[in-house]
Amino acid sequence: RHNLVRDKALVAVPRAYGIDCTSEPIFYRFCYQDDDGTNRRPDVTYGTWPPVAVDLSIVYPDETPGKAAAIMASRKELKHKQAVEQFGHRFAPFVMETTGYLHHNALELISALAAHLPPWMAPFFRHEMMRTLSVSLQRQKTLAIKMAVSKYRNQAARLAIGTVPGN
Repeated sequence: RHNLVRDKALVAVPRAYGIDCTSEPIFYRFCYQDDDGTNRRPDVTYGTWPPVAVDLSIVYPDETPGKAAAIMASRKELKHKQAVEQFGHRFAPFVMETTGYLHHNALELISALAAHLPPWMAPFFRHEMMRTLSVSLQRQKTLAIKMAVSKYRNQAARLAIGTVPGN
């Protein structure tokens, strides 16, 4: 889910509109690490002025729409902001919920990227970003359902012929 949204919405759409971007940028990699020593980096850096680094998260919603997204956005800020700012870049967490809810930072990023385009292109860019985010999430939901149905059918077939262990 993460990589599809990153590649289709956060990289392909801006590139189609002439916005320079780098997926999985390596120039941040030695600036900060996880607790286990793994080098970290944001998912995408846009070649705007100032450059903007983005880290994507897709989270399951809480009982209140937006609550889980807000918590994850705060975590992303703590993890990435300081290292990204060492390069003179801005950091923007791009957090969405599996239901399609976008944290306000994600909406602000879409508007900021649109502001780098000619005025007549901006509304088309915003629309294409929202459409691509929605379609990417829906594709992943469809794949998850297909996999669950396939797993159920395989298990039912094994039960019918008596090859499931313990039966």
